[in-house]
Amino acid sequence: MPDIDEKHPNVSFPFQIIFTGQRATMGNKITKDFLSKQFEEFGRDLSQSSVPELAAKYQKDLNEMQNLPLNIAVAGSVGAGKSSFVNAIRDVRDDDEEAAETGIVEQTKDPKAYPHPSSPQIQIWDLPGIGTDNFKAADYLKKIQFETYDVFIMVTSDRFTENDALLAEEIHRTKKKFYYVRSKIDISIESEKRKRNFDMEETLAKIRRYCEDSLSKAGDLSARVFLISNWKVDKYDFPRLQETIAAELPDYKKQILTLAVHHFSEKELAVKKELMKSYIQKVALVSCACGIVRVPGLSMFCEIGILLDALKRICIAFGLDDQSLHFVA
Repeated sequence: MPDIDEKHPNVSFPFQIIFTGQRATMGNKITKDFLSKQFEEFGRDLSQSSVPELAAKYQKDLNEMQNLPLNIAVAGSVGAGKSSFVNAIRDVRDDDEEAAETGIVEQTKDPKAYPHPSSPQIQIWDLPGIGTDNFKAADYLKKIQFETYDVFIMVTSDRFTENDALLAEEIHRTKKKFYYVRSKIDISIESEKRKRNFDMEETLAKIRRYCEDSLSKAGDLSARVFLISNWKVDKYDFPRLQETIAAELPDYKKQILTLAVHHFSEKELAVKKELMKSYIQKVALVSCACGIVRVPGLSMFCEIGILLDALKRICIAFGLDDQSLHFVA
């Protein structure tokens, strides 16, 4: 048996094999260069903690990643496509059982949360349309308890109305993350196609300028503009919207939304791959630690259930679960 490494007195023999690069009994050798790249964070933490303490820390990280709430508010005028957007961003069809109710008249009477099917801690809030009898612009944010939400998405279609301007200005004052969505862009494109001199890029640029000018007139607002279709979530600015929101969230919430998003560009897949590598390393190392040292409260990580749960989360992250496959079918 290799000698015990005095630099890591709290580490059981299998961990010393890993962190000293000594040869394991099966003849496999993990080099220090490899360990430096793959387990730099783990090694740094290990130098400051015992295995049970580090395992408990990683369990806390995993629990936070799986349970930390993320609240996204979707606001806008009646008929702008708010509820359809709530469904689209959750990978849910309008006629699915868990879908937000849609229609040509206002369906939302009070703020209502809809959990993301693959990540229930992500709550997409369908807010009542501004300008209705119960939700005037002047006291709208107070009534919907704006402090509850991490992010505001304002949805409009066609013309920018006075109520839209008032809502945008009120949201801007909260200093919350604010994204401006111009929905039904596919309908606008189809309408413009009737013109003899139609040009797709020019039409999109014209609509974007109109939205930016409208926001500027509403109070010199600097919200980003995203042109989307709720029926074509892989086109226009829908993928970029989700990537932008995720990129500007705090770290753990960024991971939650990134893994829940099901638009698979090469860039997005690379980001998901790195996040899942970190997740898998933590799950594996916590499980390993529990097998070596009895860690109070972590027995669940020593069972086959944790491996099945990890596999399930990987499938969900890459859109291989039943719910995701149903949405893209």
